[in-house]
Amino acid sequence: MRRINNPFVGHEGYECFGCAPHNPVGLKLEFYEDGDDVVATVEPPEHFQGYDRVLHGGIQATLLDEVSSWVVFVKIATAGVTQTMEISYDKPSFVGRPVTVRARLLRMEKNIAIIQAELYQTGDEPCARATCRYYTYPEKIARRKLMYPGIENFLPDDVANDTADETEKK
Repeated sequence: MRRINNPFVGHEGYECFGCAPHNPVGLKLEFYEDGDDVVATVEPPEHFQGYDRVLHGGIQATLLDEVSSWVVFVKIATAGVTQTMEISYDKPSFVGRPVTVRARLLRMEKNIAIIQAELYQTGDEPCARATCRYYTYPEKIARRKLMYPGIENFLPDDVANDTADETEKK
């Protein structure tokens, strides 16, 4: 797995509940590439519970949505917004234990990204699954209106340098 840089750190007003590392009440997610997937792991604290130590469904939805948005940043190389999200809660997941979320791009339908996301706690069966549809913007618009910093800023320095070298050759 390869760590994905968070290029939003240091931007004024950046307080994302999902991924801002300095948000005191947030999830503070860090993301990794694992082949075609984007992956994050977090141990949800007690105050994210719904019923008797069960991880609140809204927090599960947030985790699935957040990892999906990073698929848009890194795998599609632009920014977008959630259009729809269909979630299936298959079995409970609990606070105080690590959960892993992973997502992958299934397909593009014009500018709509169809993304499959899953939340795991133990074993190979997901606790929750989501199919997300993201409206994606052309990169120029994403840079201008959505603070998208460019794919090179998400990549580790060695990969970003290789990407820049390839771009210069074209």
